[in-house]
Amino acid sequence: MHIEEYVTISDVLLGCTRTIETIHGERTVDIPQGSPTNSVLVIEGWGIPNINGAHRGDHYLHLKVHI
Repeated sequence: MHIEEYVTISDVLLGCTRTIETIHGERTVDIPQGSPTNSVLVIEGWGIPNINGAHRGDHYLHLKVHI
């Protein structure tokens, strides 16, 4: 699953913590200091379940710097 998260310049320069919505509920994510725009954070195991139900996929968070 892929989502976009809009962050401010100060958020990416200093780093921050955000709460995002996944298909399995809310999840707190740390955005690392110095993250470039269009970078992708991978949240393992918080995506769509595999078709055979063995495990869940990953959730991809695309960072967009909002000026």
